[in-house]
Amino acid sequence: MRKPEPPAPRSDAEIATLFRAGDESAAAEAEAKYGALLRRTAYGILRDEGESEECVNDLWLRLYQTPPDPPDGSKERRSLAPYLLAAVRNIAVNRWRAENTKKRIPDTHSQSLDELAEIIGTPRSAEDEFLQKELSRLINEFLRGLGKKDRLAFICRYYESLGLEEIGARLGVTKSAVYKMLERQKKQLKELLERNGFEV
Repeated sequence: MRKPEPPAPRSDAEIATLFRAGDESAAAEAEAKYGALLRRTAYGILRDEGESEECVNDLWLRLYQTPPDPPDGSKERRSLAPYLLAAVRNIAVNRWRAENTKKRIPDTHSQSLDELAEIIGTPRSAEDEFLQKELSRLINEFLRGLGKKDRLAFICRYYESLGLEEIGARLGVTKSAVYKMLERQKKQLKELLERNGFEV
């Protein structure tokens, strides 16, 4: 006898609707689709698997409290991924900062986080949700416009918190080349945000 086909995964619009309805299956659906990616993002900041797991669990809880809008199918909002990545990154950054407030020696993590904070800041409350969604959309748009090597450098630095030498080794370029690449990207991102009404 032929085994029944497993149910098709839910679309992002359906997942967002489940969160809005308070459906207990929403977190499981989102976890199956994005959990591994979100844990990798949190781990890039915290370097701790347990804390990264807690960040993702915190995110699911927050999505029940403040549900995301369903993607509308437009080019800018086809997926929940940019919103979820930005949200889990902020949770991880806040957790990292809370645990390191007494440390004053800069390291790779603090330097990369501070570099990006100079441009986009860090949301402080639920009142920033609308701006956070728009910011996620613009960063996603920015990344789509980068070449493969530039995009990898940006993600390695600001999502995985890698040092310049590590990024250079991955890309096959010098530390100086990576620095110039990131400085150019920060300037481009700053200009994009300012054109869209963000004060940088």
